[in-house]
Amino acid sequence: MASARQHLTDSLQCPICKELLTKPKLLPCSHTFCEGCLTQLHSTQALGNQIKCAVCRSVAPLSNNNVSNFPTNRIAQSLAEDFKERSDRKRATDSTDGASSGQRCTLCDADDQGLATFYCQHCSEFLCDFCLEQHKRFTQIGHHELVSARYIASGEIRIQLACIEHPRELQQFVCITCLVRICCRCLEVGHQSYRHEVIGIKEYEKSHKAAVDSLQEKIEQKTALIQRQSSFVEERIGKVENIIGQRRHEIENVFEGAVERIRRRKDQLLGECNTYQKSLCEDLKGIIQCYDDYLENLTAKITVVTEDLLLNASTSRCLSVSHELLSLRLS
Repeated sequence: MASARQHLTDSLQCPICKELLTKPKLLPCSHTFCEGCLTQLHSTQALGNQIKCAVCRSVAPLSNNNVSNFPTNRIAQSLAEDFKERSDRKRATDSTDGASSGQRCTLCDADDQGLATFYCQHCSEFLCDFCLEQHKRFTQIGHHELVSARYIASGEIRIQLACIEHPRELQQFVCITCLVRICCRCLEVGHQSYRHEVIGIKEYEKSHKAAVDSLQEKIEQKTALIQRQSSFVEERIGKVENIIGQRRHEIENVFEGAVERIRRRKDQLLGECNTYQKSLCEDLKGIIQCYDDYLENLTAKITVVTEDLLLNASTSRCLSVSHELLSLRLS
C-alpha cells in the first residue's frame, strides 16, 4: 500500500517544479504540467506560438501564445485536490494528542510512518492511532501497559524494556553480580538472591544517579583544580618569558658593546700598521735612492775613464779617475 501511495504521489507531481500539480494543463503529448510552470517554460524557449515538452521534447502549437488555452487535466486536478485535502487533514491530526512528541510509529511501513501517539511498554513499540487499534484487538496482549508518547518524549515516564531471556516479562531488577537487567522469572531461575546481589531497577538507577552525581562533582572539583594549576603555569610562563626577554636584551647590549670596542681596537691596530708601513717603506725607498745615486755616480766615472781611453785623452786625467775608481770599495 505504501508503494502504491508513493506511485500516486509521483503521478500528481509536476515534472518541472517537482511539487503537487497546480492548475494542471495537458499537452498533446499527454504530459501534464502546472500552468505557471508552462508559462515560465515558454518564456525561456522563445519558440513563438509553440512550446516544447520538458519531458519528451515534442513541440506543440500554442493557441494565442497563451498556455492557459491548453485543456485542464480534470482527473489530475481532482486527485491532486483530494490528496492535498487528506494530507492537510493528516497533518492536523498528527499535531494533536501524543503525536506532538515527534516520534514516528515503529510498526508502520518505512515509507508510510505516522506520528506515534502511544508507547507499549511490553512490546517496546511506538504506535500511531491505526496501529493502536490493531494492537488492542489482540486479547492475549490486553494487559500490556500503554503510555502516551508525549510523556515518553518529555521524560515524565521512562521506557521499560522487555527481558532478553523472557520477552513477555519486563526488566524490573538489576543483578549487581552479573551487571545485567533481569525480570522476575530470571530472579527465580538464574539469579537467585542467595547467590547474587539483586536490587530493583529504580533503586539501582537512584544509586547509579547518586554515584554519577558524586563523580560529576569530583570531576568539577578536579577541573577547577586543574584550571587553577593551569593558570599558575601560564603565569609562570609569562614570568619566564619576561626574564628571558630581559636577559636576551642584556646579552645583545653587551655583545654590541664588545663588538664596538673590538671594532675601535681593530681600527687602532690597522692605523698603527699603516703608519709603520709608511715609515718603513719611506726608509727603504731612501736606501734605494742612495743606491741609485751611487750607481749613477759610479757609472758616470766609468764612462769618463772609458771615453778618455778611447779618445787618447791626457794620461794625467785618466790616471786620476782610474785611481779614484780603484780607491772605491766595491762589495
